[in-house]
Amino acid sequence: MKKILVALTVVAMALAIAPAYAWDLEVLDGFESGNLGAWNIGAWGTFSVGTAAQGYQVRTGYWSARQGNSTVDRIGRNFNNNSQQFYFKEGQAEAWVYDDMTFSPNDDLRLGVVTSKCTSWTATNSPAGYITGAITNTSTGWGSTDYYCLMWSYTYAKLDGVTAPTFAGTTWTVGSAAPRSLGWHRWRVTWSFDYGAGVGTIKWYVDSTLAPKMTMTMDNTCARWANTSTPATLILGNWSAVAHGYNYVDDVAWRGNWNMVPEPTSLLALGAGLFGLAGFIRRRR
Repeated sequence: MKKILVALTVVAMALAIAPAYAWDLEVLDGFESGNLGAWNIGAWGTFSVGTAAQGYQVRTGYWSARQGNSTVDRIGRNFNNNSQQFYFKEGQAEAWVYDDMTFSPNDDLRLGVVTSKCTSWTATNSPAGYITGAITNTSTGWGSTDYYCLMWSYTYAKLDGVTAPTFAGTTWTVGSAAPRSLGWHRWRVTWSFDYGAGVGTIKWYVDSTLAPKMTMTMDNTCARWANTSTPATLILGNWSAVAHGYNYVDDVAWRGNWNMVPEPTSLLALGAGLFGLAGFIRRRR
């Protein structure tokens, strides 16, 4: 009987702890529906989906998305729950991006996590809050040999393993270089904000997801701290009026936690586990 009680206690406590390591929301999209579907936020230009038979670069499955070659081409998807206004205090966004190493016309493709206010995309609110990984070779003067990371349009950094930005209220840590090369590359951006403590961390990854290419820690003295409160939208594409070549995107993922406080069922499970453990200890005495 005692062994059963101990086993039940362990199971109850495991159930209480487990939700902390699971994502509240995980969405995987390889465009296998054959259309852009839910990618209807801030859409602009000539983004499209297609197959390898149609000349598209496809990483897995039959379909991928292609950024057009007009001046501004982007699509977006909102992941918050509009009825309950869930936003993601921590999460990760990633996509596999095909870099064709086009230098003429210029390249410009970004994976951007933006605040929910950007569900209505305009020139006024588009820079309000986004954290991005990018390949770029545009007229803005950015180089073309390395991938980039950006934080709210104020600051961008070449992922060359050397260059670190400076911005009030932030600290940057440089990882290894991320030189551009032909083929598929895995981009990932992760974020975690503790609003009670007034601190947050953003990390940028290219290819490897074990070590970030750049890490930014920030506090509530940062001028953009207010824009961290509602990340819920993912933008793919570019938002600068520069002609560019085709770029391909596949296997997009969004993972996020909106509830950083244990759910009531988790608290009940934890309480049951602790109660059982206390009873077992009392009996042993």
